[in-house]
Amino acid sequence: NNSQEKAAHDRMVELVEKMLGAKKSLAEAQTDKDKTFFERYCDSLDGQIDALVYDLYELNADERNIIEGD
Repeated sequence: NNSQEKAAHDRMVELVEKMLGAKKSLAEAQTDKDKTFFERYCDSLDGQIDALVYDLYELNADERNIIEGD
């Protein structure tokens, strides 16, 4: 119902779809250069997804650090 929640949902779906595509590309990568690229891309997407989840649950920096093991 909330437009802000819908935007967050849509962004999460977009990032997860990108992650699925990136993981497939990583599995199919032939060169070390391509593997490195897709590994870094997956890491970036993972960080973006984590940030959205943290925002969704309104976690503060200390709580985020606990989850990330820092």
